[in-house]
Amino acid sequence: MNRVKKLTVPRRYTVSLSFIIIFLLFSMGKVSAQTKILDSLRISLDTEMLADTSRILLLNELAYEYRYVNADSTNRIAKKAHRLSQQTNFSKGICKSLSNLAIFHHVRGQFDSALYFYSSALPIAKEQSDLKQQSSLENNIGLIHWNMGNYPRALAHLQKALSIDQTLNDETGQAATLNNIGLLYNNIGNSEKAMEYYKRSLQVFLDLKNEFRLAQLYNNMALLEFNSGNYAIAYDYYQRSIDYTTSSKVICHQANPLVGIGKIMMEENELDSVIFYGERVVEISKHCQDSKILAVAYLLMGKARRHKGEIRKAEKLLKEGYRLSLVSGAKENLKTAAHELYGLYKEMGRYSAALDFHELYVSVQDSLLNEEKIRALTHQEMEYEADMERNRLLNEQEKERLVLERQINREKEIKNYFLLGFMILLLLTISYYRSYLRKKKTSLLLEKKNRTIHEINQSLVKLNKFKESLTHMIAHDLKNSLNAILNLTKGRVDKRKVQVVSQSGHYALNLVTNMLDVQKFEEAAINLEIRPHHLSDISDEAFRQVEFLLSMKNIDLSYNVSDCIISVDKGVLIRVLVNLLTNAIRYSDHKGEIDFHVFYRPGPRRTICISVTNYGKGIEQKYLTYIFDKYWCGEKESGDYSPSTGLGLTFCKLAIEAHSGKIEVESNPVMGTTFTICIPEAECVPESHKVQIQKLVSGIEKPVLSLQEQQVVSNIFDKNAGIKVFHVSRLNKIIKELEESHINPVWLEELKTSIYHSDEVAFIEMIRSCRKSEKLK
Repeated sequence: MNRVKKLTVPRRYTVSLSFIIIFLLFSMGKVSAQTKILDSLRISLDTEMLADTSRILLLNELAYEYRYVNADSTNRIAKKAHRLSQQTNFSKGICKSLSNLAIFHHVRGQFDSALYFYSSALPIAKEQSDLKQQSSLENNIGLIHWNMGNYPRALAHLQKALSIDQTLNDETGQAATLNNIGLLYNNIGNSEKAMEYYKRSLQVFLDLKNEFRLAQLYNNMALLEFNSGNYAIAYDYYQRSIDYTTSSKVICHQANPLVGIGKIMMEENELDSVIFYGERVVEISKHCQDSKILAVAYLLMGKARRHKGEIRKAEKLLKEGYRLSLVSGAKENLKTAAHELYGLYKEMGRYSAALDFHELYVSVQDSLLNEEKIRALTHQEMEYEADMERNRLLNEQEKERLVLERQINREKEIKNYFLLGFMILLLLTISYYRSYLRKKKTSLLLEKKNRTIHEINQSLVKLNKFKESLTHMIAHDLKNSLNAILNLTKGRVDKRKVQVVSQSGHYALNLVTNMLDVQKFEEAAINLEIRPHHLSDISDEAFRQVEFLLSMKNIDLSYNVSDCIISVDKGVLIRVLVNLLTNAIRYSDHKGEIDFHVFYRPGPRRTICISVTNYGKGIEQKYLTYIFDKYWCGEKESGDYSPSTGLGLTFCKLAIEAHSGKIEVESNPVMGTTFTICIPEAECVPESHKVQIQKLVSGIEKPVLSLQEQQVVSNIFDKNAGIKVFHVSRLNKIIKELEESHINPVWLEELKTSIYHSDEVAFIEMIRSCRKSEKLK
């Protein structure tokens, strides 16, 4: 093993302290500079006399600048630019807005959507002969295919981008593409090929003095050397990467080289240094919200603590690393976490937990071995396709050169004709200029006054129609509810009629309160009574209020509600959930299904999210921008929406934002619609609840099934092979079947508990025990 002798503890602490100070200073400077750019673009957009094309270009530029500051703003502004570009048939604006929408989904890891938008923008760029845009799109499409595991297609697109950059003589673009190809070869295990591309890219960026790219390259090269066991060389590369990230003000990228140095220290058994570097990575990664690299840091520190004999601290760090590995989906990190926790729990004598993590470790390792075999086959396929692609690209490049040459000549001819025509037109214009100016001035004044009068008339007509339409909708909704109440109070009143009367009254009351509270929220005149409440109590009340509507359409409501505590105005949140559930029922098919799901969203604030999904006809993409607008009820010609005041979703949005949360919508005309509300600062699950779940996992006080009952359970789950704990709708049917089979009610209640709390470990253990007993029999 190569020893790294030049590193000493005092110097490490001094250097790391400098990193922290520089990080804070540069972060402040970068935010200030970014704010100035955004402010400048917004000021330019506020200019009144701005042409549509100029406004579209500014909107696209603003959306691009927001990509790392506020991804939601990028999405919103890009949609606006795309809509305006389509209205004006501005091809360049359409191409840019599609590219920005793709970037939004790319940053969020939504690769299918990103690929769709990138692929939609590419033909437009080709029509415009915009080679620079083509290169960028081909590069990004290659990266998407790489992330999706399709390496041959990824390499083909990256080589196309490289060819275009060479045609443009764009050195920066060539170097960036070479780096991406190097990453691709590194990913499939061809380190020699990867280093070749890295060094070609490095030379270009050294000449260009591009510090940001140099930091990335040195980090990539260090990783190759580390994997080869050359720790001294790797350490040197990591230090260079840190130096360039410091000078180029991309401080978030310091996390990767710091983790690399931490791994070297672990190999050198310098445990205090490992912990020191891990803590620095945690500080940077929390600021930059990188869960993958944060998981590596926690696992490194946990491993070091374990080697030092600090078992409790090691367990806490390793469990956090395991959680973040699940969030980020990184299998290598998950494998490391499972192996370390297995060893730790084995040392602690907690053999049940150790066995669970050992099984997880074996499962992940098998998965990684399969992926390694696939990468080896893919590498052979890529080599063959790369040769074919190179020959094809050479032919295409020659054809494109000839086409480009002819196009340039044609454009020169057109330019000459245009200049000649312009000179003639200019001479004619000057001769009539004075008389025309006087007439035009008078004409413009009259036209402006006429246009103003016409617009006022149109606004009055539209306002009158809107008033009549709104009055009709309100009267229609109230009339239905009041008729139901009046008719059902005649004759004998039974329990079902009382339920219908209550439901109709709630609907009418909800309609009126929506109208009143929307105005109050807009004027900030409503006072919320924020108090801690159990989410299960709030959801149960919402289910009760829509129970009759569900039964009228025979709709199956599948739900998963965690027992947690949130600080909200209980009445307001119940009305929000009732509005969302009522909408879901309205647009669901008869005998349809609605999913009500509660989950945590990772982040610095404890955020709990509630989603309501229906599988009826969804909302077209062109309408998603308007559904939260006041009084908006859909286009009449679409025929997709029922009569409504258009205030329900407006109230939901205002109410959730008043709780410092947000509401999101995803819809597909075929797959249905999902509304998700997210509320921050939610309390964790109570300790008593955790103890109950842990008892179920460890096998304490489990009820015993008879051999006949075990056979029934095993047969039912064999018919439903592959079912998971989150398949609530299918599991509800299985529970009904078990109840009809008279299975031990205590055992069945524990099975329900594991399902309703999404405790997959307890769920699998209970089913596995029945199958084992069946095999023994």
